Amino acid sequence: MASANAPFTGSFTPNAPLTAFDGETANGTWSLLAQDFFIGDTGSIRAWTVTITPATCLVTTGHPIPTLGEWALLLFSALFAGLVWWRGRLGRQQPTGS
Repeated sequence: MASANAPFTGSFTPNAPLTAFDGETANGTWSLLAQDFFIGDTGSIRAWTVTITPATCLVTTGHPIPTLGEWALLLFSALFAGLVWWRGRLGRQQPTGS
């Protein structure tokens, strides 16, 4: 926390990127080191937590995943094309019989 005023409560983000930890596991024992460089003041840490948020996964194909509406439009288009094809095929059939 480069610039903040006591009491320090709430959520804070790091001053620098944590890319040095990329690929490391978050499991294990964590320790907190706190230092007070000023004489004559006191303070205490009553509690602390670390929240690890996973990175957002990118689609490996480079193409976005279709939404439900886009899938429905694709399905409707395919059904309509099949219906047009089938009706055209029925219209070309030769009559049988007499």
